[in-house]
Amino acid sequence: MSRIIFSKQSSGYPYIYGDGKGIFRELTGFKSSAGSVIFRDSGKSALFVDGRYSSAARRAIDSSKFDILDLSNGTIIDWIFENIPFGEKIFLDGSAFSLSEINFWEEKLRGYSIDYSNFNDLRNNDAAPHQKLELYKIPSLKNELQAKLIPLFKTISDNKLDAYLLCDPCSISWCLNIRDLNTPHSKVVLARMLITAQNQIILYFDDDYVFDSEITYKRQKDLPTELKKYARVGTDFSEAPCSIKAENLIDIKNPLIFPKSIKNNSEIQNMREAAKKDSVAIVNFLYWFHNCGKKVSELEVAEKILQFRRQQSGFIGESFECIAAADENSAIVHYEPTERSNAIVKNILLLDSGGQYFHGTTDITRTVALQTPSLEQRLFYTLVLKGHIALAQAKFSKNTPASQLDRLARQFLQVKGVDYSHGTGHGVGYFSNVHEGPVSISPHCEKTLSPGMILTNEPGYYQEGAFGIRLENMMLVKNALGNQLQFEILSLVPFDLKFIEKSLLNESEISWLTEYHEKIFSEIGSLLESNAAAWLKYIIR
Repeated sequence: MSRIIFSKQSSGYPYIYGDGKGIFRELTGFKSSAGSVIFRDSGKSALFVDGRYSSAARRAIDSSKFDILDLSNGTIIDWIFENIPFGEKIFLDGSAFSLSEINFWEEKLRGYSIDYSNFNDLRNNDAAPHQKLELYKIPSLKNELQAKLIPLFKTISDNKLDAYLLCDPCSISWCLNIRDLNTPHSKVVLARMLITAQNQIILYFDDDYVFDSEITYKRQKDLPTELKKYARVGTDFSEAPCSIKAENLIDIKNPLIFPKSIKNNSEIQNMREAAKKDSVAIVNFLYWFHNCGKKVSELEVAEKILQFRRQQSGFIGESFECIAAADENSAIVHYEPTERSNAIVKNILLLDSGGQYFHGTTDITRTVALQTPSLEQRLFYTLVLKGHIALAQAKFSKNTPASQLDRLARQFLQVKGVDYSHGTGHGVGYFSNVHEGPVSISPHCEKTLSPGMILTNEPGYYQEGAFGIRLENMMLVKNALGNQLQFEILSLVPFDLKFIEKSLLNESEISWLTEYHEKIFSEIGSLLESNAAAWLKYIIR
């Protein structure tokens, strides 16, 4: 019988951006934030990706060993039924799947023998000893912490629970106002949190933390045994690892997901400050990029933008791995340069990057050119920009589904018969994960936006083998007149006027662009290096 391992890109903490280092990457060698793999030790294995990664996968994966399948053309279930005989044993990677996912696959794969083990645990038997790490405490008032716990207490009371198990590190970090500065990219505390009906809080860590608090903390390996002490434990099955599967667990959605997405006044002001600092770093970089007088590679771009961010006070690290894509590589939606793929920028650079600051989290994308782009490139850049502006200018009712906002950004491209395979925008956490729910601006999100949410606006266009364009700003949702909502643009980085066919812009769009560029110079001009400030004033004229 052949060995069949079904895994996906995860490290046991779903939704933590850039933290996927499990068996998925080991088996495929493919870097991505999403994807699934079925590995067979005899016969061809299969890699499943969505439209964001199909082009990158075809370039990075050995097609003699893997079938590369785009999930828009079929399901994993279809492939299993067609390629794996009934009765075969399938190992589901317990380190990668949540309880809800395990339940789904066990239901769908009836007729197969299903087993699951925590492959991360099996692989890490010889891992280094636990580290002693000190948690960072975000300054806060005690009543703020108590207010953040209220939804958990209410969930326990309303559902007559003995305890609630919180498995999302972002929610735990937000709720307790703590961060782990050693966590790659997201800076959240990789832990599970149990809160009991008697108001006891227990944190379960893999590492030893220096944690000056009344909160009890224990080892994660003890969690399955500890849960047996309680008759009814609520947890969100979409977040809980399958390693804790037990009869006393009840599927109750994480009650902190929505409150966490609504930033308070202090968090909003801090996020504005983080975006301003990050914009200074980006503009200083763009000045260097256009004036350094030498050929620059993708990896040099990634290192240089990191260098400029480090010059900003309060900078801690990148919020995700830098996407610096030159020319035809810019058509690969989530491309990350490696030593093997590293290309020299001949003309077009797509730079998608972000930072973590003590003030907050950032995410921004600009596509720029060293020389005047071709007419076709200018056309599609301008169509992407028109969609970006349409969304940025939107005023909408509070019951407007996010999917309707998504259409604003796609409309000009769709008239030309083209589109992009990713969502238009995602939530951004506060000094946390760069991707945050529960709302995204995408075709399939019917949730509504609320004041205090921070989301991205990032339409794009990708012509495989030729070039790609993406333009991204962070936006704050605010109240407008007449019970409506509108956006405040937080990012302060100019668009490349060389790329814009001005004849395609209407008066409102030209006015928006002019005012935006004037706002940039007004707010960060004095914070830039002197040569960069003069250059900025020149290029936005």
